[in-house]
Amino acid sequence: MKPRNLSGMRLALLCVLLFFSAVSNGAAQDRLSKLEWFIEGGGSFLNLGKQPSEVITEYTDPQQVPTSGFLVSPNRFTSSRLFFTGVRYHLTAKDALEVAYSSSEGNHFELQPTLSDNPVWRSTFERHTWSVNYVRYLSERGALQSFVTAGLGPSQSISYITGFDRTKQSFNFGLGTDFRINERVAFRLEMRDYVGFLPAPLRGASHDLAPSAGLVFSPRTSTRAPARFPQVEVFLQGGASALTGGGAGPYGELIVIYSNGQAPQVYYPVASSKFSKSGRLLAGFRVMFSSNNALELSYSRSPNGNQLQQRVITPPIELPPTQVTLAVVDCAANYVRYVPWGRRLKPFMTGGAGFTDFAGLSSLAVRKFGWNAGVGADLPLWNRLVARFELRDYMAEQPAPATGVVHNIAPTAGLAYRFK
Repeated sequence: MKPRNLSGMRLALLCVLLFFSAVSNGAAQDRLSKLEWFIEGGGSFLNLGKQPSEVITEYTDPQQVPTSGFLVSPNRFTSSRLFFTGVRYHLTAKDALEVAYSSSEGNHFELQPTLSDNPVWRSTFERHTWSVNYVRYLSERGALQSFVTAGLGPSQSISYITGFDRTKQSFNFGLGTDFRINERVAFRLEMRDYVGFLPAPLRGASHDLAPSAGLVFSPRTSTRAPARFPQVEVFLQGGASALTGGGAGPYGELIVIYSNGQAPQVYYPVASSKFSKSGRLLAGFRVMFSSNNALELSYSRSPNGNQLQQRVITPPIELPPTQVTLAVVDCAANYVRYVPWGRRLKPFMTGGAGFTDFAGLSSLAVRKFGWNAGVGADLPLWNRLVARFELRDYMAEQPAPATGVVHNIAPTAGLAYRFK
């Protein structure tokens, strides 16, 4: 099941960030920087809530008959890792607005079909949540600055076993605290509760308790030319994509239970994949807070061919390879640091995180947490136009049933236009 096309949501988030940047010179400034970027990791503890003893699987394919079964998960909570990132704009010293994205990809439940000789189904589903939150800061205590927050946004739930893919509104609230390390970096601890709906065949609302910790970056505006910053630039680049393959290994187990009393059979499939080289498109915008510091939101895409080889170890079964063209899409938030170098050439380093979509395998399309790092250089052409050359490595866990981390080496070149 392919993840839902969320280009409209991405555009809305970009517009919100542009608005925040445009008005940053018009409000009272009580902080080192009005706009900050944060990246956090943690856990997702999903409460399945009250479920009926018998549930019915739902299929998007009308040719498949719904299957009755019994929930056999050992408890009502499942857990997985959590990725959390976003930007926060400070209206005053105590009031802020936030645009954030969070994802969890390891929550699961187990279902035993009532029909005999069928395996236990272990359904893993992902949740991707976008939200706009109001943040209220409390009284400072030394280096600690606590806050409470609440907000709304769409939440996408995807279950690859049942074919479920639906986006609905969700609500979240939480509290946290920042510990200021220096004038530009802080350490953040927080806990949020995401209230949303569970994917079929589960029923009702859920509470996703998400503790997380990470870093907050607050670039300081240059005091030499305060009227010139922040500045916004848009860029468009093209180049190549060399996507490496991940390793081969077991990606799960298939359990067959017989009604005649025969011992259950367990099979351990393995898979490996190879990717082809292709072209690469990179687009986005940067917000410059000084001549050396910037934050960036980007979108990149490449149509890489993929050959998937699957086999079962015991008994040895070699399946024919599957060849498809994958649309590999990376959406990322990056910090950019420019390095002084002469008068014209402006080298920079960048690193960030986001998510990677692998679209093209209808039964295996998946969204994964991704991160990237790279180097580049700007060469000014005119007052507002520069030529940009860069090399980035986009990394992500490749979609099941293959295993391992893939590296997408992407050299690109293009133009950037800065609004002054």
